[in-house]
Amino acid sequence: MRSVRATRLDASVGARPHASVIGIMRSRPSLLALVLTTAVGIGQIAASYGSMPDRIASHFNAAGNVDGWSSRPAFAATMTALHGVFFLMFFAARPLLLRTPDSLINLPHKEWWLAPERRETTKAWLADQLAWIGAMAQALMGCTTRISLCASRGEEHALPGWTHWVLLGAFLLGTAAWVATLLHHFRLPANARGEKQR
Repeated sequence: MRSVRATRLDASVGARPHASVIGIMRSRPSLLALVLTTAVGIGQIAASYGSMPDRIASHFNAAGNVDGWSSRPAFAATMTALHGVFFLMFFAARPLLLRTPDSLINLPHKEWWLAPERRETTKAWLADQLAWIGAMAQALMGCTTRISLCASRGEEHALPGWTHWVLLGAFLLGTAAWVATLLHHFRLPANARGEKQR
């Protein structure tokens, strides 16, 4: 009886649409990070919209001073659209990569990693790594939105001009770490070298 009830319980859980979504999120931390950074970015715009000034700082020069302005609706619509486009682009990376011809993918030791028995696993791993880049990009946009909102509320609320460079530097460091991880992962395994020498 217990086994029958457990089977029914498992079946009922599996039938819930959100159960599979939660399972995917748990198995793919990069996708969870992408969803969270997107939600925070768009949520920040929605929560701040009512208190936004009529003019929003939308561009800064190298010194961190505002040299471009947008209306509140234009700024909110542009940033929301960017968050949405980035999310869709990186969220769709996995199914798109699985359908992309091998000839259009450039990887170190491509013949080994895209061999039929490893092709799907390789592309799935690469899609997960792209989701990390997407999450970093969303976080960068969210921070940029906060800087713009602070600058638009007057000098007493503005963040230091070097804040932009710190954020950009952090993003570039993250990108460099991502590239290093990619190169390390796609190095030729020892057993593959042995096969080539035979």
